[in-house]
Amino acid sequence: MPVDMNKAKKAVEGKLRGRRVPKKDPHYWYQIEVPEPITPIEIKCPFNHAHHDMSDNIIKSIARSMGITTRFLVDIFTCHKNYCDLITQLEKEDRRDL
Repeated sequence: MPVDMNKAKKAVEGKLRGRRVPKKDPHYWYQIEVPEPITPIEIKCPFNHAHHDMSDNIIKSIARSMGITTRFLVDIFTCHKNYCDLITQLEKEDRRDL
């Protein structure tokens, strides 16, 4: 289920309180602050390609790096879930290989 790139960017920066981290990479990197003992989240997003939709493979990759399911991330992007839901989900089950 492709997602509009601008909608995804607004969700990461607004809903998830993502803070852009400068890196020598053409992609955008974001750090999402989470309470301890959850490991901090850093994600790579292709927001520099704003004229494309975010593909299923990219959404899957970002979800994996966040420790959540692809469906959960799509729900965040489509206004059904928010930051509090993300924290609750990570406290319940963080899927990242740490």
